[in-house]
Amino acid sequence: MGFLRFYLAICVVFVHAGIPTWWTIHDGTQAVQIFFLISGFYMQMIYDKYPDKYAFWMSRLSRIYCPYFAVLLAALVTGVGLCVFQGSSGYLPLLDANSRSHNTTLGIVFTTITNFSVIGQDLTLFVADAGDSRFPLYRYLLIPQAWSVALELYFYALVPYLAKRRTNVLWGILCLSILARIVFYESFGLTRDPWIYRFFPFELAIFTAGMLAYRHAVDFKIKLPQGHFRYIIFCILSMFLFFCLRKSVSFSNRFLEYHYATLMSYVAWFFLVPQLFQITKQQRLDRFVGEFSYPIYLTHLIVIPVVDSLYDGANSLLRGGLIVFLTIAVSMGVMFGVIQPLDTWRQRFLQSRRALSN
Repeated sequence: MGFLRFYLAICVVFVHAGIPTWWTIHDGTQAVQIFFLISGFYMQMIYDKYPDKYAFWMSRLSRIYCPYFAVLLAALVTGVGLCVFQGSSGYLPLLDANSRSHNTTLGIVFTTITNFSVIGQDLTLFVADAGDSRFPLYRYLLIPQAWSVALELYFYALVPYLAKRRTNVLWGILCLSILARIVFYESFGLTRDPWIYRFFPFELAIFTAGMLAYRHAVDFKIKLPQGHFRYIIFCILSMFLFFCLRKSVSFSNRFLEYHYATLMSYVAWFFLVPQLFQITKQQRLDRFVGEFSYPIYLTHLIVIPVVDSLYDGANSLLRGGLIVFLTIAVSMGVMFGVIQPLDTWRQRFLQSRRALSN
């Protein structure tokens, strides 16, 4: 399932960079929400491997924050560099006196804190929605796409309690979350961004669906044949499957509003994600590819303005290729410089926790 995670991260890059494609891919809303479903699946699968909830939280927080802080520093350096060499504070609105005049000190302080805590970054998008400001608070975020990481953190806080609940309880939570979404959509007309995929009480249904997908998965004895060539063939066939699923949303949109069509499409992913995991779980290359999804997601909005500043006016194909190539290159630095050493520490930490609990 690592290839799926990599594919979704690249979809987000294409959307944010405005890279045109002849092959229909999932948009940002769907890519992020499928990530949420995958997260629920993995958290239900791995939670029992931890000796206690504190070990789980420490492991997940280190996995989230260490790469995040590395990229945050890179974003700050990049922003200052662009301000100095390009003479524009567009990447760092905090340096723009005009932008500061459009927001209160409290709002700027809050956003500055969320840059370091991640917690609350999603709220800046709702303030923008309500205030209709020329300089919404989310513009003060150095890694603005990390709002979804904030939702992941909220979910991690609940995992120790959700993972131990009975299956019918999880189904009840899923149904209540979907019902709340429908009520807000129909009664208050909140069918626009940020409500369709950034409001955690609504997204809890998708996280929970991932947990239920793991519990209900049929343990198919399907394994991917070993060998890189066979894996490449599998990825090509998977791309065609992803294409068909994306097209199904467009087709459903003829009969349903977009926000309902996307929700309906996740029924297919509910069944597909466990099977993709079963097929690829023994494939080391797939796990390696999947590990790049998080650094790609974190770094791409740093790479995009750098490419645009250096290659202003370049054709879209060259621009898109440079953005994707450099994003993957920077992600490799984060992967080998931060994530892999961190994983070694995490394994030692978990071993020590298990020893203490025995």
